[in-house]
Amino acid sequence: MYTDSQIVLGYIFNSTRRFYVYVANRIQRIRNSTQPEQWTYINTNLNPADEGTRSIPASRMPKSLWLNGPEFLKECPDVICNNPQVEFPLIDASSDKEIRPEIQVAKSSVSDQEPFDATTLFEKYSESFKSSYKACKGWHKCSEHKEQSAKEEATRFILLHVQRKHFANEIECLRVHRKLPRDSSILTLTPFLDSHGLLRVGGRLNKAPRSCQADNHNPIIIPKRCHIGLLIVRRCHVKVQHQGRHLTEGSVMSSGYWILGRKRLISSYIHECVTCRRLRGKLGTQKMTDLTVARITPFAPFTYVGVDAFGPWQVTTRRARGGAANS
Repeated sequence: MYTDSQIVLGYIFNSTRRFYVYVANRIQRIRNSTQPEQWTYINTNLNPADEGTRSIPASRMPKSLWLNGPEFLKECPDVICNNPQVEFPLIDASSDKEIRPEIQVAKSSVSDQEPFDATTLFEKYSESFKSSYKACKGWHKCSEHKEQSAKEEATRFILLHVQRKHFANEIECLRVHRKLPRDSSILTLTPFLDSHGLLRVGGRLNKAPRSCQADNHNPIIIPKRCHIGLLIVRRCHVKVQHQGRHLTEGSVMSSGYWILGRKRLISSYIHECVTCRRLRGKLGTQKMTDLTVARITPFAPFTYVGVDAFGPWQVTTRRARGGAANS
């Protein structure tokens, strides 16, 4: 069997890629009746089928390929059958719409011994602080199955990894009861480690009754230029209904977080906030066009007359199901 379509030959000889239903059914019917080795390529100029679908002069009909066939078919059958068979590859398989695309799946395993960088993960996939601790549940097994406790434990897990990445030296000094380095950015905050190992701002309310003890008395320290800090600012800014820097900063503090450089971080975020830019944008003003020649050139009285139109005017009244309808 011969065909002048190298694309079809690639489909018939293919054994690695999959096709969509339309092509797959027809290729399967061809391979059920024939073998791929029985198919070969014929040039378009030697294909008799082309002359069967094209108009040719009557004088050429006696010598046409449609009636006589190509010359190589008149050779010895052994010569034809003993021609070396070649495999025809797929033509431009990457852009062929009839071929299903190849999907590569990568599997990776994370063990407890391998380092886990939570901050890098959240910078790539997290858009809000809520989605951060939801994503964290996939890697961190919470001890309790209750939603609130799972949320709190996942939040602590995120903050612990953030603080260990940026304040590793300070945390180690506090664990061994040493003084913090003089060049530490949190030296003036008198930090301490709580029962969960989180760095908190020190203060004068440590001996207050437990009922009065709140997170905003000893807020959790968040490092400067941290993606988690940006997510916290974003959540608090939405919480106060985009009310500006002062209310956003107050919401951050009341939530129990002390973000280093928070004023600049909040101001830069509000400057880029699309909702705030829309609410506080300047009103557009329409620039008036030039006056027409009729209004600035002297003419005889009533040469040009202008009329102010108003309406709508009620022209007709017709009956309707609900009564009279005017138009």
